[in-house]
Amino acid sequence: MFERAYYQQIFGTAMGNPLSPIIAEYVMEDLLDNAVAANTVVIPFLKKYVDDLFLALPLENVEDVEIFNQQNEHIQFTVEREENSRLPFLDMLLVRQENHTIKTEWYRKAIASGRFLNYHSGHPISMKMNVAFNFAKRVLRFSTNISLKQAKTIIFGLLRLNDYPSNIINRVIHRASGNPTNGTAMEVSSNENDQEEPTKTYYSLTNIHGLTQTITKTLRREFPNAHIASKQRKNIGSLLPTVKDRTPIEDRHNVIYQVDCADCDACYIGMTTQKLKARLSKHKSNMTKLQTLQNDGHTTEDAAIQAIMETTALVNHAALKNHTFKLGEARILDTTHKGRNLPILESCHINNTSNTINKRTDTDNLHIAYAGVLHWMNNFQQNRRTRNA
Repeated sequence: MFERAYYQQIFGTAMGNPLSPIIAEYVMEDLLDNAVAANTVVIPFLKKYVDDLFLALPLENVEDVEIFNQQNEHIQFTVEREENSRLPFLDMLLVRQENHTIKTEWYRKAIASGRFLNYHSGHPISMKMNVAFNFAKRVLRFSTNISLKQAKTIIFGLLRLNDYPSNIINRVIHRASGNPTNGTAMEVSSNENDQEEPTKTYYSLTNIHGLTQTITKTLRREFPNAHIASKQRKNIGSLLPTVKDRTPIEDRHNVIYQVDCADCDACYIGMTTQKLKARLSKHKSNMTKLQTLQNDGHTTEDAAIQAIMETTALVNHAALKNHTFKLGEARILDTTHKGRNLPILESCHINNTSNTINKRTDTDNLHIAYAGVLHWMNNFQQNRRTRNA
């Protein structure tokens, strides 16, 4: 949605869709089959990686590659020819030797800045070490046309550009240039052990320097099958404004919401996996039923009203106090992409709200270990509100 108008993709598949790379493979294979069949010249050598092609043709037939651009108007290739016996392909520079063999060098485009994950960034040190190690490994393994000393100079220069300390760079180079682990030996060892491997469970924790690493080490000791991945508090979405319209509050789902009482300072905190407007509609329906029964002379002792009072604490408060709620002014307190996280989030917000009418049983699934952290957060928020006031 942009400027309150909805748009639908009418061609191709969406970027980020898990199905997109699979469809792309089918499309490219079909395109290549048709292009090779339509070409009058035999292509002696053709390699493909996704949409990057590497092929050989007689010099007088180089222009015949335009046959690839005639297959689909939406798929157009740019042609890069060999220069000085050199041709880049993916992250390698292929160098044709006089004896018709090919050697390789690690390659980056001339416009590349050489910047990647900086050593001073807020990411876990393990992530930085893995980035540096994988970079060094690629340079060393892709470089068969230059000396080991030249490859190490490239690695050292680019890692220093990204503020990696010299001692860490030397450690990374030493590790990357060592002998790779013998995969065959590992297979034999694993086959000798007929025990079934335990199921691995994956979790994510927000990266807080010092704290997340400590928690991760503790969890690894207590739960060896649990694998922890760190996520950043800041991402591109939090730094740059979005051009899309924000989803209206009433159309958002997987949220924790708060509704204030119109006649006192009490509030109700709830959760919903549906759109918020659908959940509020149910509240309005229950309130309407309650009002109808009260107008007909029913009291809170009657079974009909008691049945409605048991639905939510919101209706229970309205029936006992004869109050109404500001359902049209509901606020979203929290949101999550995973619906299974809603109960714990709801319990946290109920625990930290002193004037809520929710039942205390709504926080029963909140472990006592959260008490200290929630108490600290509550005091911190109150102090910040006091300073802002």
